[in-house]
Amino acid sequence: MTKRRIIAVGLVLCLVMVAVTPSVAKRKKVKEYIGKWYVSTYKPHDSSQNGHGTSSGRRAKSGRTVAVDHRNPKAKMGTWVHIQGFGKLRVEDVGGFGSFNGGRRAFDVFRENWEKGGLWLKKCWIYRRETNKEYKHRLANERKKRQQGTFILRYAEKLLPHQVVTDPKYISGGCVSFGGGWFEVKKTRKGLGNVILCACEYLDGAKVRLDMVEEGAVG
Repeated sequence: MTKRRIIAVGLVLCLVMVAVTPSVAKRKKVKEYIGKWYVSTYKPHDSSQNGHGTSSGRRAKSGRTVAVDHRNPKAKMGTWVHIQGFGKLRVEDVGGFGSFNGGRRAFDVFRENWEKGGLWLKKCWIYRRETNKEYKHRLANERKKRQQGTFILRYAEKLLPHQVVTDPKYISGGCVSFGGGWFEVKKTRKGLGNVILCACEYLDGAKVRLDMVEEGAVG
């Protein structure tokens, strides 16, 4: 096997490894809108325990602690919530706020420098871990995007080493980058789909992912 062929085979193996290596997806938190709720504020001496204590045992902190009605089916103890105008807060205290679904307050935000109270109707969200179904659905969508972004190289004569031919539906011009090299889109040809024509016969059939597409010629 000639030196040129060995180098070409090594390049093909590298390109294939890049194409088939899956990205590691972790189960993440999602933000779920739960509607508009009445929100009020409370000052330190209103805490459920002496000092700044809370029902959860944590020390209340302004900008983090929020109390919730103990009948709230969504925001349980320890849940992170996002309240319009107050930002991201954690449920660390509970209390009885009267009629939960009758137009009364549902969240009570702790304020260290509390001066005057109020009652506001605010949009609220909760942060939760995505379910198994949502997780699988997201992975399927990401896999589909990766497959759509994978191109197959085919050998074509009369092309210079730095030139390729692509389908205008995917790449209409400029430069493409894959496998650590830049290639100029010499022309386009309808019907190629995800096939890219290149000048190297040793790369025929290799699968690659495009790193970047830019307008202009190879510098």
